[in-house]
Amino acid sequence: MVCSRPGFFVVTFPMFGKPLGQRFSLALLLALGLSRPLAGAVPGVTDPLLEPPVVNTRPGPEYQDDARVAGMVIGMDRTPKGRIWGAWTGTGDNHEAYFMLATSDDGGGSWSRPRVVIDPAGIPGKPARYSLIGNLWCDPNGRMWLFFDQHMKGYAQTAWFITCDNPDAAEPTWSKPTFVSDGSTLNKPIVLQSGKWLLPVSLLVPGRGTGPTNQPMIHAYGSTDQGRTWTRRGGVALPPAEVNHNEPMFVELRDGRLWLLMRARFGIAESFSTDQGRTWSEAKPSAIQNPLSRGGRARGEARVARGKTATPRQRPAPTKSLGLRRA
Repeated sequence: MVCSRPGFFVVTFPMFGKPLGQRFSLALLLALGLSRPLAGAVPGVTDPLLEPPVVNTRPGPEYQDDARVAGMVIGMDRTPKGRIWGAWTGTGDNHEAYFMLATSDDGGGSWSRPRVVIDPAGIPGKPARYSLIGNLWCDPNGRMWLFFDQHMKGYAQTAWFITCDNPDAAEPTWSKPTFVSDGSTLNKPIVLQSGKWLLPVSLLVPGRGTGPTNQPMIHAYGSTDQGRTWTRRGGVALPPAEVNHNEPMFVELRDGRLWLLMRARFGIAESFSTDQGRTWSEAKPSAIQNPLSRGGRARGEARVARGKTATPRQRPAPTKSLGLRRA
């Protein structure tokens, strides 16, 4: 379960399962439109993860309750007028996952049928394309954001977002997908005291092209125009042997420093920035006890899902430097 109220966010664990039957696909239609080359690949090879998926605001019966046997919680947020938007995957944590959004106007007591679906269509002759990581965020202007990714085996995943300027309307209108970067963003952006926005992006495998932007690490993307554009500021990487999904999140401390928390194999690592994300300290194990699970933040605090065990477990902290690189 996930519960939310203004300024409060708690995370839990996913359920697993497979869908019933085949979902409707616009495979041929999308395949005809693929044109962008995969960096470093043979000329003519296309990169499907750079093609925006369709935003379906009229989900059909194939996305309703009786067509699903499992799901995985993504997140939720509340509008200034009180409507809660919730997001989850329609099949669980697997290569057939797709995003679904629903709303509640009574504090979570009852929920609508799926109102929005992002289901990257399959492409003949290629591995399955799916969406698995993201979150919902209501910005200070009351605009609702959905961050989501596109996955495909053999390609670096890509991070995207859509926005809704009227999330309390009877017929909300969502934008077309906008590409952010290679990687994915699991946790919400933050608004700094300066008014700038900061978005955590995790890249687990080498991205497209060269340079720091395409290196496997946790990247800090900033915006000075309320999300219209995002620019990389800096980042920090765990050693390959300690990488465990990353799942980064930012917290701005009262003294102005930025606190980065990330999921590693030994537990939760932390790093700090004194220049709003441009440079970061060497990451070290944090003092937060945890069961090696996803974390979330609430009013400046770090919260960790407890899972099925009553006592959080954490591997002993390394006795030497982790040897992390910064960029």
